[in-house]
Amino acid sequence: MARSAAEFHHTVNAAGSRTAGVPPALATELSAQAVILDGAQIKWVLVGFRDPRTRIARSSIAPVRACPASRDQRYRLTAPSVPNSIRFKGSAQMPRHSYAELDSVRLHYAAEGPEDGDLILFAHGFPEFWYAWNKQLTEFGRSHLAVAPDLRGYNLSSKPANVEDYELKNLVEDIRGLAAHFGCGGDKKFTLVAHDWGGVVAWAFALVYPEMLDRLVIINAPHLAVFRRELAQNPAQRKASEYIQFFRTPVAESMLSANNFAALSAIVLAPGLERGYFNDADRRAYLEAWSQAGALTGGLNYYRALPGVTDKDANDDLPTLLPGARSWIVQVPTLVLWGMKDVALLPGNLDGLEEYVPNNRIERIPEGSHWVVHEMPDLINSHIQDFLGGKTIWRTEAATARR
Repeated sequence: MARSAAEFHHTVNAAGSRTAGVPPALATELSAQAVILDGAQIKWVLVGFRDPRTRIARSSIAPVRACPASRDQRYRLTAPSVPNSIRFKGSAQMPRHSYAELDSVRLHYAAEGPEDGDLILFAHGFPEFWYAWNKQLTEFGRSHLAVAPDLRGYNLSSKPANVEDYELKNLVEDIRGLAAHFGCGGDKKFTLVAHDWGGVVAWAFALVYPEMLDRLVIINAPHLAVFRRELAQNPAQRKASEYIQFFRTPVAESMLSANNFAALSAIVLAPGLERGYFNDADRRAYLEAWSQAGALTGGLNYYRALPGVTDKDANDDLPTLLPGARSWIVQVPTLVLWGMKDVALLPGNLDGLEEYVPNNRIERIPEGSHWVVHEMPDLINSHIQDFLGGKTIWRTEAATARR
């Protein structure tokens, strides 16, 4: 249920100051803040905020590099065992858990299905973790080796300290390394399914390593070339993306974690708890994941490491952003699932997508929001199963003019 800004302020302020933990000098510069909660999405609008240390103004979307994790949050090549609260959901055993040692990080993952099965890899977004895919692991573990990692910076995976460690090229290499951990490469391909930030990484992976992918499934995640067009030309998308500016600020951790992660709970959990697709075990699992040392900073660093996307021509940025990518054209059969009630990533991100993804199929889900994976898991699973089982997919008539 949507709440007004006043109602949300009352909720936050009743539990404690919304600037708890913010340095006093910085707090005095935060002259006003409006929070609008619409369904399952939250939009942060900073009014009159300027931090001289990071030079953030309301009109700026420049990356912030002032928020590395503290020393006690530096990544380690060891990680705690998987807590019981996320091994079990009620009385049901959760998937098996393990770790993949990659070149620079250690990734925790959950898996179901035969070890020698065809790999289907699920990549989550912000502020989630492997558990976001628990219903997909059950479904696709029947026919595949279904694997859902905690991406770098999240939950039980390594949490590099520097913002630069979260640049897109490093996230792409994590996917490559994890797929190789399961034997993919050469003639052995895999299917990649991804949502939100995981989807951004998946689009990028498909540009750099198309030969490794059999199929690609994207759920409410924009192709970067389309997204930068929308930010440049669509005022509604620019307004919807104002939360990115907040996520890049030094106060983001304090405000999102305040009052036992009240803001994140309102974004991710509250609608599901109201509507019944989340239960208390789910709530506890998310709170435990968010409470892992450095996990919130790790997730926010994805936003901080992303370069501005409207400051120059897209093709000029590609070699730096994604070494190894030759163009913005995705040469992999792709299914795009889109909850049309997403208020942060607007439907305009689907317009003209065929120019960049010539072999694509788009399924618009009218009643789905950004969290459609949770809202309609059976429908999502059905679309993916249909896509995996089909011999061909829709082909657009668009010429690949930007090859």
